[in-house]
Amino acid sequence: MKKFTLLLVFMLASYFTYSQDVDKIKELGFTTNNLNDFGITYRTGSEKSLWRFNAISSSISKRTSSDDSSNDTWTSLGFGVQFGKEWRKLLSQKFELRYGLDLAFNFSNSKDENFDPATPDLITKYITNSYRSGINAVLGFNFVFAEGFLVGAEFQPAISYSKEKSEMHNPNAQEPITSESDNLSFGLSTDALRLSLIYRF
Repeated sequence: MKKFTLLLVFMLASYFTYSQDVDKIKELGFTTNNLNDFGITYRTGSEKSLWRFNAISSSISKRTSSDDSSNDTWTSLGFGVQFGKEWRKLLSQKFELRYGLDLAFNFSNSKDENFDPATPDLITKYITNSYRSGINAVLGFNFVFAEGFLVGAEFQPAISYSKEKSEMHNPNAQEPITSESDNLSFGLSTDALRLSLIYRF
C-alpha cells in the first residue's frame, strides 16, 4: 500500500508540473464497462500524451423479498476512481491507438437484513465492505465520428490487491461475528472492456 501511495504522489506531482504546458486538448465524456458500470472520464494533455481521471459507479441497487417465514432486504453500493496516463498514435485521420497505465481504487458495500415476520424486532444483518487497489494497463483505440466527438474502446488488464471485511449481527449474540480475507489477482476481468463517448475541446 505504501508503494501504491508513493506512485500516486509521483504521478500527481508530474501532472501539476506538466500542466504548465500551453498546448493542450481536453476531453470529457461518459464510460461504461459491459453496460453494467457507468462513469465519467476527463482527459487533458497534448494530442500524443494525456492525463486521465475516471470516476465510476459500479453498483447501486436494492432488492427485497418476503414470504410467510422470512423478510429479506439487500442493498449494495460501489464506486471507483482512477488516475493515470495514456499515450496516443494516429493510425489514420479518424483512428487513434491508445495505451497507458491507471492507478485504481474501488470500494463496495453490501448489507443484507433478514427477519421472521413473527418476530420483526429480531433482525439478522450481514454487512460486507470490500476495498481494491491496483494498476491497470490500458490498450485501446478512438474513432472520430464527427468534429469534436469520438467513441473509444479499451481493455484494462490489471494487477490488483483486494481486502474484504464481513460482519454478521445476530440478535441472539452479544458480539458480531467477523471475518476478513485478502486476494492478489492479475489478468483480465469480466468488466475489463470499457466503452466511451467523448467530447473533445
